[in-house]
Amino acid sequence: MRLEVYCRRFGRNEIYQIERTPNGWRFKHMATEGDCDKSGRPHLFKDLEHDYINYPEDLGGYMECLWDKAQAQSMNDDQIQEQLDILGSWIQQVEKLSPKGIWSDYK
Repeated sequence: MRLEVYCRRFGRNEIYQIERTPNGWRFKHMATEGDCDKSGRPHLFKDLEHDYINYPEDLGGYMECLWDKAQAQSMNDDQIQEQLDILGSWIQQVEKLSPKGIWSDYK
């Protein structure tokens, strides 16, 4: 599965590989790879911050909620992917709506 987000820093979409594991998520993006908790910490957030991608404050809570619902409802990969697409669109909206102008050199 994947989480696709827009990155203003590079002017393109970044694709994070993500897999649900028994205790959280397995994350991979370029040189970063490792296990995360249900909220996506630490690797998802380290990579978002490394790429200066602005994201919704409650993203971790939504990732954990998705993990819990996937477990409780025995969601398959396609169903989880649909929800990751929704979260990716949300992150992209936040990133694309980041202030411009005098803030162009901030994040």
